[in-house]
Order: sequence, then structure tokens, then C-alpha cells
Amino acid sequence: MTASPKSLNATKRLLAAIFAGAAVFFGPTAGFAAPQPATVEGVAFRPEVAAGDAALRLRGCGLMRYMVFIKAYVAALYLPEAARPNLTFEDELTVYAGGQALRLVHFPRAHTDGDTVVFMDGGGVVHMGDMFFNGMFPFMDVGHGGDIESWIGHLDKVLSGLPEGAKIIPGHGPLATAADLKAFRDMLADSASYVGKAMKAGRSLEAIKADGLPAGLEPWAKGFMNGPRWLELVYRSLEKNSGAAK
Repeated sequence: MTASPKSLNATKRLLAAIFAGAAVFFGPTAGFAAPQPATVEGVAFRPEVAAGDAALRLRGCGLMRYMVFIKAYVAALYLPEAARPNLTFEDELTVYAGGQALRLVHFPRAHTDGDTVVFMDGGGVVHMGDMFFNGMFPFMDVGHGGDIESWIGHLDKVLSGLPEGAKIIPGHGPLATAADLKAFRDMLADSASYVGKAMKAGRSLEAIKADGLPAGLEPWAKGFMNGPRWLELVYRSLEKNSGAAK
């Protein structure tokens, strides 16, 4: 992953603010009265998420005894050594908790380049993390490897392996079924098709945003991501892929 000096400095300032906030809120030695979790697993690469987790761990609040994260990103988080994950992996890892196998699979180039899906095969449960925003447009971090076309392909792979009656936990939105995940996948595909056709017709980004959403996509603009912003993310992803293909 590459980044400009400006973006690196911004990330460092963000991390410093998170660490300071954790110190104020929890105190340097604060702890939780409730039983501490043995494992906390990070399912997406976002500096503010990983740094927030690490800040809690450093401040002694007991939230993080054990973290799992994508190995390729550990060095990119600008965290003190003590705040980095205890265990990392690249493609797939199986861990055991409560007699159940939890299968962690890295799906690159989706919502970000560091998404992980957790499969509890014995219980028919799948935690999608931010690869699934149930009923709403998602955020796609194109600058950190987000890619709508690759994302669609990954969802096809997940859907093809789901057991009947699978219980699906999204990163955002209510608990879901395979039908809900398929609807989200189809929305991504419809978005890519709509923007891709407009780009081939010579429409600029501003023109596409001004045209607005087609009727089939309008119901998805009910979360924090509005239509014009979503169309721009799709455009940037397709534009990036088009440039890489040249």
C-alpha cells in the first residue's frame, strides 16, 4: 500500500487523537467488570477502527487480549509495537472457541483490501463485516483497495457456499438471510452496470451524479451514503480498474 506524506501525517494525527480519547474515557488503568473476551477479531482494514481497538488494549481496559488481523497491514498502521495484533494471517485461518471452529477468510479488494469474513460452519453463521451493508449503500474505500467488481465476485463465492438457512451478520443493518445478501450483491452489480454504461457513453462524473439514481437503486439510499456519493465511489472504482487495464 502506498500513501502520500500528507495522508500519512493525517493518519498519525488521527491515531494520536484516538489514543488521547481512550485515555480520557477509560483512564490509564481502567478495566471492565464484565468477563473479558478471549478474542477480538478485526474484520476490515480502516485505520480508525484498528487504532481504536489498539488504544483500548494499550490503556489496559481488557478488551483486547488477542487480535487477528491481515498481516500485510500491520506495518502500515503506525502503531506502537505493543498495540499490534498478537496473531496475523494472510489468506485463511481457523481458530476454535467454545468447541466451534471459526474459519477466517481474507477477501481482498472488496469494501477495502483487508476484509475478512468469519464462517462458523457448524452453526450455519457467517459474519460478513463491512462486506455487507444490509439494505443500504455501503462505503467503499477505493483509496485502500476497495473495488466494486472484485467485491461482486467475492459475494458470488460466499453465496455459492452458504448452507440452507444460513444466519448472516452484516457489518451494518439488521441480521440477514441469504436472500438479503443476494439483494445486496445484485445492487452492487446494478450500480456497476449503470455507471459503467454511462462512462462508456462519455458521461462525466458530474453528469452521472446529476442524472441521479435509477429507480431500482433509489431504495438503497437510506443509510449514511447518499446517491451522488455512492455513484462517485462506483465511478472511481471503475475508473481505477479501467486505468489499470490500459
